[in-house]
Amino acid sequence: MSKLPALATLLFAEVFCGIPGKGPSYKADAGWIDTLYSDTGVVLTAEGVSDDRYVLHWVTRSISRKSTDTLVILPSGKAQFNARSASFLLLRQGCGTACSIGYALPLNASSHELKFMYPLALDSANDLLACCSESASDKIVVVNLITQKEFVIKRPFAHGPSCATSLDSIAFQKPLALLLVWRDTSGQGHRDTIDLLSPMSK
Repeated sequence: MSKLPALATLLFAEVFCGIPGKGPSYKADAGWIDTLYSDTGVVLTAEGVSDDRYVLHWVTRSISRKSTDTLVILPSGKAQFNARSASFLLLRQGCGTACSIGYALPLNASSHELKFMYPLALDSANDLLACCSESASDKIVVVNLITQKEFVIKRPFAHGPSCATSLDSIAFQKPLALLLVWRDTSGQGHRDTIDLLSPMSK
């Protein structure tokens, strides 16, 4: 018997019957497959196109999509599921010391896949992602994943490859705010609560 029907049966069972948690790796005709996330209504897999390259494939009750880009398995491994909002799956990939990449995968047929350097925090209720600026180590960028509207927060963070090395804590708070606990260039600690209601309202 071909392995392809077995794969289709497994995906159907995970999406529609809700097998929770991360599943094992297994083989299929096209190459290796690793289940990165599985919960009621959503299955996310990494599907190998070679020994060290793969595409992401996510399936819901209404869509089946594959990533536009082919990803490379880095020394830290494959991208891993990090968080989920109502509209996106967020994956994180380590890429070296103080380096990480975030992938936002839309749970609909029309929105685009998004890629970010240095993802920091996700507001799952409002589809907001905070990440370090790629162009300046003294900036944090808050992105609306649906509209891609951005709000930049600038602080005199301690010197480093990114703002992440200066942060002791970062978290979204209700109703729409971002809490930062950080250190400046002299090592002094600060605690800020930034209102996002006006700049990031949909």
